[in-house]
Amino acid sequence: MSDREKLIAKIRALTAKTVAAGCTEAEAMAAAEKVAALMRDHAISETVIDMEQASIGVKFDVRSMKTRICTAVAHVTNSAMVHTRDGRDKMVIYVGAAPGPQIACYLHDVLHRAIDGAVKEFRKGTFYKARRSDKTRRKAAEDFVDGMIRSLVCRLVLMFRANISPAKGEQARNALDEMFPRARVVKPKEAKARFADATYAGDRAGARVNLRHGVERGGVAGLLGKAGA
Repeated sequence: MSDREKLIAKIRALTAKTVAAGCTEAEAMAAAEKVAALMRDHAISETVIDMEQASIGVKFDVRSMKTRICTAVAHVTNSAMVHTRDGRDKMVIYVGAAPGPQIACYLHDVLHRAIDGAVKEFRKGTFYKARRSDKTRRKAAEDFVDGMIRSLVCRLVLMFRANISPAKGEQARNALDEMFPRARVVKPKEAKARFADATYAGDRAGARVNLRHGVERGGVAGLLGKAGA
């Protein structure tokens, strides 16, 4: 946890010191004054304090095409995302109004598990095995993943289209910029398809993923509410 994240956590803890929470009026007033001073001295906005974040460990790098799934998940949950690395440990952090980040992490896990499972099955197939070199096999698997990601992203946006709020998304991105001022935009690796059959197989695999079952099973359905609500 960075110093800024620790500071935000401290401010949130102070904002919880209210009369309703059992504090005296003097204690609540002192906490409020401390919050105001910390936010002023460290240029922290109320938007950041109101936002929540949730993280999930990943194995892929920031330029991997798999980050397109993360971007789509952030979009449909009215969140923003950042890929971080600390030594060998990599994670994706989702920031937004609750319960967006928690839902984002759930969807992230469901989708990436589906991709990893589908790739394993693809590698058992005749098309993959018919490639004569490790290089062409890697490219076939890459094209398969590209096709599957395109399919899943389209389906995800269609499923959550009623929940997407441009205003909430912008608030989340502004909060992310404030929380991670050193973050920079990195474009994912551009996929140049070579094996159309592999791309089509990935598209079909994406179409077979039971997104609705995963959403309902995870208790996600209906939690985000309507766009603009």
